[in-house]
Amino acid sequence: MQESHVPHSAIISLVFIIFLENYYFSYMTTDDSKNVHKAKVALRHAALERRNSTTREQQHEAGLQLRDVFAQSSLFTNLMQRSEPACIAAFESFGTEIDTEPLLTLLAQHDVRVLVPELGESGRQLSWRWRGQLNAALDPEILEQADLVLVPGLRFDRDGWRLGRGIAWYDRALSYRRSTTAAIGVCWPWEFNSTNADVPHEAHDVPMQAVMTPDGFTMIQQ
Repeated sequence: MQESHVPHSAIISLVFIIFLENYYFSYMTTDDSKNVHKAKVALRHAALERRNSTTREQQHEAGLQLRDVFAQSSLFTNLMQRSEPACIAAFESFGTEIDTEPLLTLLAQHDVRVLVPELGESGRQLSWRWRGQLNAALDPEILEQADLVLVPGLRFDRDGWRLGRGIAWYDRALSYRRSTTAAIGVCWPWEFNSTNADVPHEAHDVPMQAVMTPDGFTMIQQ
């Protein structure tokens, strides 16, 4: 299998995101907020440690399974039955994430317009770009065009709550989507707790309407 190239800017962004993890919440004053933050940090570190045991081959195989799960979902089949071209906000995987290249290829084969995050060197830039168009940042309002948003996460629970990287990028970005646009969490199977609500969350956190893993697609009961 040919290994995908991870842009140097993406590596810099990831390092910066980890650095910001504690700084981002440094101004929280309530004990409850501090406790939630500590719980998130512990879960985040445990998730990243577990992911580090995955290989490139496992990431790619999981990506193939994820593609098939999405292709068989009712959300995707309904979009494909529309007369106008669909638009999906997705993401380009890196590091120990599930390989999203098979899924992105599927979308291209169906002429789906695909938005992906454009984080910038700081890792906090709230903008997007059309996949395949480098250095062409679009304002966050472009997300209004998306019919679905695929959201990476380190953990999700049965209520749709998500554990991210720690800087609330998607929580801010999702505020620009249409009210009818579903946000679908994407993660490894062991990162989705379908039986319990165990992801700590705060007022700024945004829940998902569905969670997708290589093992299946689950709609969240709202």
